[in-house]
Amino acid sequence: MVQIQGPRVPFSAANMLKCTCPMCGVQSHSKCVKEGMDRFSAARKSNAPLQPADVPSLYCHTGRATCQDIDLKSACICPSCPVFKEYSLKGGTPRLFYCRDGAASA
Repeated sequence: MVQIQGPRVPFSAANMLKCTCPMCGVQSHSKCVKEGMDRFSAARKSNAPLQPADVPSLYCHTGRATCQDIDLKSACICPSCPVFKEYSLKGGTPRLFYCRDGAASA
């Protein structure tokens, strides 16, 4: 059996565009997340290189959120995310709430 080293979900523009984290109730009212997504959009328009720490989404890759104003009492929408489905994250750990519990692993 092959051991997966590092994050299970690759940090890529394709995965960032499929990611539904910005629509999740957990972070939908976060000023910090909104500002981060604005920076992400500006960087994409200018073709600036992105680092995982600069993107307030794709938590299945990056792990815990750095924004402190997210609402962890809101419902998680990970199971409806195309990235969650594509990488079969249902069977991995943690199962949900990557923004709280860390990056997805095998």
